[in-house]
Amino acid sequence: MNEQKWGQAHAEVLVASRAATRWYDLHWNNLKPRECLRPLELLPEIFALDHNTTVRNVIDARKWQLAKLKMLSDSPKLAGRMLVYEPSLNLADCLAEGETNGLFDSFDCPPWGLWVGYVNNSSSNCVLSWIPEQLIALTQSAIEVTYGDSLSWLDQCSEPWAKAFYKSKVD
Repeated sequence: MNEQKWGQAHAEVLVASRAATRWYDLHWNNLKPRECLRPLELLPEIFALDHNTTVRNVIDARKWQLAKLKMLSDSPKLAGRMLVYEPSLNLADCLAEGETNGLFDSFDCPPWGLWVGYVNNSSSNCVLSWIPEQLIALTQSAIEVTYGDSLSWLDQCSEPWAKAFYKSKVD
């Protein structure tokens, strides 16, 4: 993917990250981390054509829900980090789920309320999630307990696409 395409992808992820931040602000509940960011309104379609479509549908559903609440126009300040989740590398060991009291599921998957993009190229297929500042320490503990390297921070990912994506920031 050329630099212009990465710039466009980055801009789309930035918009989705703002929506994820707003969703988090409206729905986070310390007592129910398993449920609060996995609402039925955003439930991923299990028979979607592909992973990219699944993630796109969640992002669109969140955008629609926020527009319905008239919460889309005011953009919150982004304070957090971008997480990379590579589903093919998870070991379904439930370690991240236990470590985070259900914020991550048994497949190491971050909550779909925070999904902001999907990368599909020859080296990897990853879901990008925006992790609000308040959840960084909890997410770091999930990264540390997983064995399959399915979770990593974008700024620490060694994949060439991640470096190109991170380098193409649009402010």
